[in-house]
Amino acid sequence: GGGEMLTLGIAARLLLLGCLAIAGLLHLGWIGWLVLAGFALTQFVWPLLAVGANSLAVRLAPTARGESVGLFNAATSLSAAVGSALAGVVFGAGGFAALAAAAFVAVAIALLLSRVWLAGGRHADRTATTR
Repeated sequence: GGGEMLTLGIAARLLLLGCLAIAGLLHLGWIGWLVLAGFALTQFVWPLLAVGANSLAVRLAPTARGESVGLFNAATSLSAAVGSALAGVVFGAGGFAALAAAAFVAVAIALLLSRVWLAGGRHADRTATTR
């Protein structure tokens, strides 16, 4: 379902950001190619996140599909703008490795929150079906 796809996408992005953070600490001549490949792979993970989140938005608000997907897309756009501004500050203060590490922490928190939220939703679904 959408929840599992979203979790898979977040976990894959977390793994890639961890690799990028480590690569940012290495000072080898070829490491730039590894970082470039890492960024490319994070873009391949994006469809898992987008499809999973849109699927959940529709499933959680079946009578307001358009509004739920619209609000999700608005939140995505706002987070991209705020994240870009914060990323510039982090990069300016600590460089690429600090930026990748900060992104790793943010995605780890997102993964944890999504797991907690999805587990709570499954419990609520089971409770509703047993009544």
